[in-house]
Amino acid sequence: MNKLKRFLYILLILFAPVVIFYFWGSSGIYSGPLSYIKKHDVERPARSSPGDTLKIMTYNIGYLSGMTNNLPLERTYSLFENNLYRVIDVINHLNPDFIGFQEIDISSSRSYNVNQPDSIAKHCGYSYADISINWDKRYVAFPYWPPSAHFGKMLSAQAILSRYPIKSSERIAFDKPQNNPFFYNAFYIDRLAEIAVIKTGGGKELVIINVHLEAFDRDTRIKQAGCLLSIYRKFAGDYPVLLIGDFNAVPGDEEPTINYFLQEPNVGEAMLDKYLDTVHRVSTRNIRDSSTYTSTSENPAIKIDYIFYNKDRLRLINAFVVREAKTSSDHLPVMAKFEIR
Repeated sequence: MNKLKRFLYILLILFAPVVIFYFWGSSGIYSGPLSYIKKHDVERPARSSPGDTLKIMTYNIGYLSGMTNNLPLERTYSLFENNLYRVIDVINHLNPDFIGFQEIDISSSRSYNVNQPDSIAKHCGYSYADISINWDKRYVAFPYWPPSAHFGKMLSAQAILSRYPIKSSERIAFDKPQNNPFFYNAFYIDRLAEIAVIKTGGGKELVIINVHLEAFDRDTRIKQAGCLLSIYRKFAGDYPVLLIGDFNAVPGDEEPTINYFLQEPNVGEAMLDKYLDTVHRVSTRNIRDSSTYTSTSENPAIKIDYIFYNKDRLRLINAFVVREAKTSSDHLPVMAKFEIR
């Protein structure tokens, strides 16, 4: 019995710190609503697009870590500051009415606790923001080694910045990968559909659905895409809808994620429309045009960032990948201009 007690004490001593860290580290630091609309008092609101036209950008900003995203490196404050001001310059030059951001930090140790949506809104004149928290942890021990490179405290989000008032906001969280161990998912990012209903300058209402789908588990990503298509259909009959974001999938036959949307009746994609034939089917094997590529920003080789829209309510005027953003993130943004029909 004494030997058994000693063995149990040793187990307790060994595993108690692990259990304590699990519950402490996976707990959140944020006590507010997970989705909220924020009004910014900006000194000089930027000029909105005229009439019934609108410009939108989607950008996985990679918390402004450039090409160091997810690498086991210690990053300097100047890296983030330089990338922030490059992004600000690009946004001020292009002047989109709306921007959907993925991987944008609110208050995280990995990015020196800078509120990135607030900083961009202030310097670029965006009066309205829709924030959906998608990663709230007291301590994230990733990358695993060395410990000095750990993300640590994490409060990150998806965000929509708008020139126009945001009428309502909704946050829909997708299921996490079932193949992940429970303790891994306890620290894992939430993949979201962030939905904002916005009243434009002409008094018309517009729906923006900002997404960031699963990156590492194919089956989970496909399941999330199916759920996302249902969300899109819920709004597409009544509103102009822009479905934007990082889908973490390429157009092709390997998986149906992007084909769900390319083959949906009445759906267009800003950068891929030139490949669609008259019956709105896509020959995805032939989409190998480097002008559409968004990842990585240093050497673009694939397209995983998209702007989808319902063609009966929005007319595409032009679209392009914003190469001027350079390596502020490991993604390049996509920009498109539309007319509301």
